Amino acid sequence: MRDVSTNQHPVTNGNAYRWGLRKIFTQEPLVPAVSLKGNMNLSLSSKKQASGNCRPVSILSGTPSKSTPKKVLSHLNTPTSVQKTHGDRFIPSRVGTNLDYSAHKLTFPSRTGTLSSSPSESEKRKVVFDKLLSLEGCTSETRVLRFRSAETENTPTKYQYWSSYGTPKDLSAKKQGRRIPKSADKVLDAPDLQNDFYLNILDWSVKNQIAIALSSCVYLLDIDSGEITSFCDFESVLVTSLQWDPSGKTLAIGTSNAQVQIWDVTAVKLLKTLQTHESRVSSLSWEPHGTLLSSGSQSGSIHHYDIRDPQPVATHEVNAHSLEVCGLRWSPTGRLLASGGNDNTVNVWDPFSTATGWRAPSHTFSQHTAAVKALAWCPWQHNILATGGGTADQYIRAWNVFTGNVESSIDTGSQVSGLLWSPVYHELLSTHGQPDNMVAIWSYPALGKVGRMLGHEDRILHSAMGPDGQTVATASADETLRFWKCFVGDSRSKSKKECEEDASHIDYSLQRYIR
Repeated sequence: MRDVSTNQHPVTNGNAYRWGLRKIFTQEPLVPAVSLKGNMNLSLSSKKQASGNCRPVSILSGTPSKSTPKKVLSHLNTPTSVQKTHGDRFIPSRVGTNLDYSAHKLTFPSRTGTLSSSPSESEKRKVVFDKLLSLEGCTSETRVLRFRSAETENTPTKYQYWSSYGTPKDLSAKKQGRRIPKSADKVLDAPDLQNDFYLNILDWSVKNQIAIALSSCVYLLDIDSGEITSFCDFESVLVTSLQWDPSGKTLAIGTSNAQVQIWDVTAVKLLKTLQTHESRVSSLSWEPHGTLLSSGSQSGSIHHYDIRDPQPVATHEVNAHSLEVCGLRWSPTGRLLASGGNDNTVNVWDPFSTATGWRAPSHTFSQHTAAVKALAWCPWQHNILATGGGTADQYIRAWNVFTGNVESSIDTGSQVSGLLWSPVYHELLSTHGQPDNMVAIWSYPALGKVGRMLGHEDRILHSAMGPDGQTVATASADETLRFWKCFVGDSRSKSKKECEEDASHIDYSLQRYIR
């Protein structure tokens, strides 16, 4: 390879090209001499300059190397005699060459080494410099020229250097390599499920148990074992709302006779009965620490209960809406409470504010033109609240509760009955009623549709996400409970055994219906 590059042996099949003709006329070899003054410039000089002044230079450091490689010496000491038969020049492969990085190193060879700074600043600068190089697929040892093809390496993409909250998971499902299911993973019959949009009778606990109300009876479904049990029966009284506490050990149940009951699920024991409302309790929400329970009623009032108080009384009573409170959600931090009503408004409450407290909402959003039941707080950006309107509105809106502005909005074309944020991707899942009866996934913040899932024959009324952050359960007026694997990662990166374990996570081999 060296002989060809230095033209020491003839190439019989080659023609005299213009660079060969130039050497015939000059009778002098063309050797690059490197100038170290200021920026590094390449110039053409005579043989005398090359043999007398040129020393090998380290491209990365910009300083002369202590020892001259033998290959470089043999190149500089080539005989001055020129063969009359000339061949083509040697052109190295540039497949593995980073031209931008090479140009930078040739132009500014010693910039990083001449800055005077303290050791801590130098170390910090080196870390930043190495990080920037790694984002472009380079390292501090990257060669300017590479005379062979680059090896295939599993170089991380620049997105992998972002924090978990900044990872751009709002890309399409196709780019992410995950599968959006076209049908439900499992289907259970749910007879006597009330066809009432304003109720909230489905919830999924952190202990992987589902609670669902069918008419006057509450059923528990253990996902791990597949066992379905009848938990309690109120006989002639309808169950209008229920929710698990953050620990998954206590279940709050609201009824049509204005009661709120607190149950110990493990011991199957009624702990407390609260009757402070004047009409049915259609929404419940636990504060994240599990010490405060909020309930919304058909009269538009919200009552707050301190579970540690032995007295069955409400610690605060708020006239929140003019019509039924059909949506109620505490923020993940426990700082704010959002309420949605049949009066087409959304209120945000800040009990820690000295200016408002429970006396008045800190923000009231009235852009929706239908009842607002669907409420969801963003898990990675706690100042973002997503809301969905009913049949006459059909909009999803994402609010900044600090400024009161709408960050994003989309017309879904269907009644919005539920909203759930994905803890894995920057996406929002919505469930819908007429006319589509679908489950849809939207990217955030663009709110572009990632995909939709069909299967319910009537409007979807309730939805809940499992503790795995992947599976979503939906209950519909068609009296079925369906399970969708909406946020499963790239299956190609998993083994066959792991994929089979994911597919069999919900096992209902013994029962295919509730009760």
